[in-house]
Amino acid sequence: MALVIAKCIKVRKELASELIKRLKVSKLISDKLLVKREGDYVLIPIKADPNSGVISELLKEFNAELLESDFKYSLKGLTYKDLLIREGLVPRNVIDSLPRSFEVIGDVAVIKVRKVSNELLRYGRYVANAVMSISRNVSSVYIEVPGLETDFRVRRLMFLGGTRKTSTIHKEYGIRIYVEIDKVYFNPSLSEEHHRIANYVRDGEVIADLFCGVGPFSLHIASRANCVIYAVDLNPEAIKCLIKSLELNRGRLKGYVVPVNSDVKYFLNILGNEVLDRAIMNLPHKAINYLRHVWPKVRLGGTVHLYVIGHNAEEVRERVVTKVINECLGNALIKDVVKVLDYAPHKYVFRVTLVRKS
Repeated sequence: MALVIAKCIKVRKELASELIKRLKVSKLISDKLLVKREGDYVLIPIKADPNSGVISELLKEFNAELLESDFKYSLKGLTYKDLLIREGLVPRNVIDSLPRSFEVIGDVAVIKVRKVSNELLRYGRYVANAVMSISRNVSSVYIEVPGLETDFRVRRLMFLGGTRKTSTIHKEYGIRIYVEIDKVYFNPSLSEEHHRIANYVRDGEVIADLFCGVGPFSLHIASRANCVIYAVDLNPEAIKCLIKSLELNRGRLKGYVVPVNSDVKYFLNILGNEVLDRAIMNLPHKAINYLRHVWPKVRLGGTVHLYVIGHNAEEVRERVVTKVINECLGNALIKDVVKVLDYAPHKYVFRVTLVRKS
């Protein structure tokens, strides 16, 4: 990280805290530079005119010395793009092509870009360093290559900097989730949703977590309730990650998770009718098309959490109602429609909660 030369006050370490307080009150301390320690002394960067009367009085009172030294910039309140602009090592057009934020999965950061250019890759290590400076727990930085959607919803990644690795352990509410980011789908933005659904579950329930991915819903639920969860996904790598997560959380789980590597329709075909108290259907693009297969498996009074992409709650509700009517699910009650996540401009992921009436 670049250093900057600035005026500062050198004071003995035992007097530094009080002097810093006085400088802050007088708004004389630099809020863009970091205070630093040199042996028994502390160097405090200032932004005021060093010839001001206040500075002169403080120098005498604290037996301090006025001098110049090099300081690191403070990162407080900065984004990684702010840092890139400040350091001036990356062309502005490259910085402007980057999003303002990034995802963090465990200790891996993923930047979603609209387009990957050779120029971006050329300056990739500077971008990675800025991300790791802002997020100290991040040790690997990738960009996500757009334009590919597979059945497994796996990201296409290009390495920018840090440690070249794709496996990580992501933590949510004390739960450890093992993720291979180049082999499975995982969205860290759903942490609150995982926790929220887990809070609805009661002891004794039988649950199907369909399209489960690496199983975050299942893990959250099992950590809170003594129940049975069938975690079903077609991607074998996702199920392998879930099995590793079960080992990582051994002793913390109250419930029992059954990992199932299967197509959801096949799993439902071998499952008896009216055996589920709850089904989670987190595949926003396609889950609604599986509703008629899931519904007979749900007990009277049971619940389905269906995830759908839409423009607003009214449009989503109308679409689900139409689907329910067309597929003769007349005993379904839409309990609520809740916006969960931004998906694209003017598009969102909604959770529709359906209850099977008697």
